[in-house]
Amino acid sequence: MKRGVITVLGAISCWNNETKKYDVNKKAEYKVDEKLQNIFSFKKKKYTNMLPLLIENFSSNYELVPIYTLKAKDIQTNVLEKCENLKIDIEKLFERGVLIENENDFKSILKDIDKKIKEYDEVIIDVSHGFRHFPILMTIDLIITSLKNDSVNKIKHILFAEEIQPMHYYKIIDLKEYLELANLAVIFNIFKENYSISNHIKIKNKEYVEILNLMKKFSKDLMALSIDNLLFKVVPTLKKDLKDLLEKDFILFQDEINNILRLLDDIYTPKNHRYQTFYYIADDVSKDEKGYLAVAISLIFEGVSFYFYTQFKKSPKLKEFFEKLKKDNLNDYDILNLCRGVIDRNKDDLIVSKKIAKYFNDEIKNEFYKKKEEILKPFYRGKYNHLLSLFYKSRKLRNNLLHANSGERVEKVHKEVRNLIKAYKRTLIKGKK
Repeated sequence: MKRGVITVLGAISCWNNETKKYDVNKKAEYKVDEKLQNIFSFKKKKYTNMLPLLIENFSSNYELVPIYTLKAKDIQTNVLEKCENLKIDIEKLFERGVLIENENDFKSILKDIDKKIKEYDEVIIDVSHGFRHFPILMTIDLIITSLKNDSVNKIKHILFAEEIQPMHYYKIIDLKEYLELANLAVIFNIFKENYSISNHIKIKNKEYVEILNLMKKFSKDLMALSIDNLLFKVVPTLKKDLKDLLEKDFILFQDEINNILRLLDDIYTPKNHRYQTFYYIADDVSKDEKGYLAVAISLIFEGVSFYFYTQFKKSPKLKEFFEKLKKDNLNDYDILNLCRGVIDRNKDDLIVSKKIAKYFNDEIKNEFYKKKEEILKPFYRGKYNHLLSLFYKSRKLRNNLLHANSGERVEKVHKEVRNLIKAYKRTLIKGKK
């Protein structure tokens, strides 16, 4: 494994402008954050800057790679020779580095830094005392690098010497956590837009990993139409963890989290009836920024079916009948198929499954068809029935989309789905309890 420590060189030296001499006592004390204590040890109490400290701690296992201008090279060469008295091959050190010839050519600097990072399997980055905008450009490249699939575990640490007392006392901290926060902000924004999670953006913080896993489960359950698991298991836990995250003292993406929580509260919290819940989810996922048309139309079709089921259960006889089916381990799929069958077929044409047949006597059948007339009656406008139209149109479009039989343009299908959702709202949501 090829490992490197890439450091952005600056102009800190032990040169004394008053005496016009190098002063070996003109150094600063460096302490290290407890999270980094396993990788640092100090042989001396004070150092001129981070470069000799990095050489001391990492030169045996890592290649030291300076990012430098000719001015920085001259200054740091004198630091190593006259301030620190380090016996190293200085020319070899700079041969491995990246010379910045034009400090204002940002694109070339970014390109050269990125090329150098790619040479290594593992890198530690130091941006402590870099010249002007170089640390910023390095940080930009690190953000880009961290979002790449092939660079997930490449960046081990991002070292920064926090100035506690200027020129006298520094504390070395790791900015890697903030890089993860930047990645997390990207993830939250993408999730807020379309509920997708990029698998190649990796987060190591355990607290954040749990939230990411829940968001991935949310996405999978939504796409798989596993709505019960989504609403009753994933969403409550995700909401709790997001709220806990908001309680932290430092949080960069409070607005993003609050936006996600509002979505979960408004749309992905169960309503009074399943057909109402399905409508709000279908309306959400069919919008332009998401465009999950097959999911939306499936929810509309299932929502209409659940409306039939809800209305049939208002009959005491049928409610008792459904309870028997549930006790016999029949699931919603079987029950909804029965409800659809009653709506779709005449009494003499209805065929029920073997699992249902043992409970399905003439009295129950008659009750179903009596209740069917009551359910459909309010939706007639002359011979046209709005509820039956919604049922048939959603079934046809669902079958076309799920079985890849629709040769129509996506724009037209999107319009058809949105029109059906509007019809669903007019027919079943407004004024329904």
